[in-house]
Amino acid sequence: MPEDRVTGVNPYQNVGRPARGERFVGREDLVARVRGVVGGDRPSNMSIIGNHRTGKTSLVYRSLIDTVPARPDLAVVMVGVGTLNRIEDVFRHIGRQTVQALGDRVPAGDRPGVLSILAELERETGWYGILGHFMHLFGTIRRRDLKVLVVLDEFDRINLTGAQTAHFQLLRDLCTEEWSSVGLVTVSRRRVKTLELDSTGGSCLDQVLAVRTYTELFRPAEQVAMLRRAGAAGVDLEALARSITALTGYHPYLLELLCYELVEAALTHGAIDIDAAYRNVRSAYADFFARLIKIIDADLGGSGVDKLYQVVDGIGLDVSVDDALALVQYGLVVEGPGKSLIPFSDEFGRYLLSIADGRDFRSLWLDCEVGLRRLIRSVLGAAADGGDYLALLPDSMRKVVGKARERQAKDVAVADLLLDTVDYLYPVDLFQIIVVRWDLFGPVVGETRQLWQGRGEAVTRARNEVMHIRPIPGGVRLPAQSAATAIVETLRRLGHVEATVGGVALHR
Repeated sequence: MPEDRVTGVNPYQNVGRPARGERFVGREDLVARVRGVVGGDRPSNMSIIGNHRTGKTSLVYRSLIDTVPARPDLAVVMVGVGTLNRIEDVFRHIGRQTVQALGDRVPAGDRPGVLSILAELERETGWYGILGHFMHLFGTIRRRDLKVLVVLDEFDRINLTGAQTAHFQLLRDLCTEEWSSVGLVTVSRRRVKTLELDSTGGSCLDQVLAVRTYTELFRPAEQVAMLRRAGAAGVDLEALARSITALTGYHPYLLELLCYELVEAALTHGAIDIDAAYRNVRSAYADFFARLIKIIDADLGGSGVDKLYQVVDGIGLDVSVDDALALVQYGLVVEGPGKSLIPFSDEFGRYLLSIADGRDFRSLWLDCEVGLRRLIRSVLGAAADGGDYLALLPDSMRKVVGKARERQAKDVAVADLLLDTVDYLYPVDLFQIIVVRWDLFGPVVGETRQLWQGRGEAVTRARNEVMHIRPIPGGVRLPAQSAATAIVETLRRLGHVEATVGGVALHR
């Protein structure tokens, strides 16, 4: 930073709006992938998916609207469906904006007829009338050798009140049947299948949107490109890259928002104060984080938060390969040291800690599970002298260990994430191991076998309620909190639980 007061215009002043022109950063591979939908004779279909503010709409503008040379026979129609009052309005808007986008591509002699069909579609109130006029309109467009790519933006915000399978079926037919020459792209935070199942109990449209493009987080080079934009205002942010990354990770929106505050401070005060800049955005970040996990929770059937905690904790349990990949694709976790999965930024990790502390006893049982797994590895590993320490368990536990290994074997696609058989044992199994081999664990943890058995029963009972997303009854919660607190204190004394759990400490 020069000592003189910096003057200029903040290059991040449009943060939160779609990135167009010079504001768009990198993502050449995604642009090429999306642009490919108009490469054939008839546009193809695609679902663009990404968590909140990862650049989905910006990607569409860059790929299909702002930089693609216009084909004389093709119109790209972008329909924002998030503000429409009724699902029938979606079809009216598609028709209206298609005719407008085609413009002079429709032969002069055909234009009155097309406008007449559109007028009938606009006036119609009954579903079967809308269906007929809609098919008539796009059948007419096809017979004139014209092609249309319809982009439905904010598809997850569509008003699905009164939605029926027939509505999704018409969208499917529009982009697949011979009476139409339309390709369809949906842009949403959630999978189309989830939206269909929530509203109609079935899925038909998602099946023809099998090509999916995920707007994941920035790559390091793209982050650097974003930071370099500050140079237009005479500000150097690259020197702060490490501190910025700890707060924003590689998330496009969070990065641009913090950059705005940093440059604004430099332009106003002639100095950069990253702590002051973050104080200005902290509440916005917290709201944003809450929205991120709300979306993944909905898309994973209400269990997204629990599975997120399990993944960053390195605990197998009921997390499938698809669940782990979904968390990566949604940009909530990234690959960390040793190929483990960690929160996408240190600040997001701290947020997860804070909401864990605020939910029924979640943080306590997370500490318990992580610490107990470490305790088991330590005690049995020392007794086995480098061999298969689980072989030290009695025959009564072979079935438990066998099932854990079966779950582990199913997750071969994530075998390099450093999970072992102990990570696939359920909490009740962890306590059972300690109790049945008390001859090994007693001298290490102290107290009595009966006390640890009672604590285990209390903790696992409450934990089962949490995992099934049920409120914990007071008579269950209080004993569990007391038991978990005592266990964590012992595990911390033994060095198996960190004094504070955050960021890297969230995983093994």
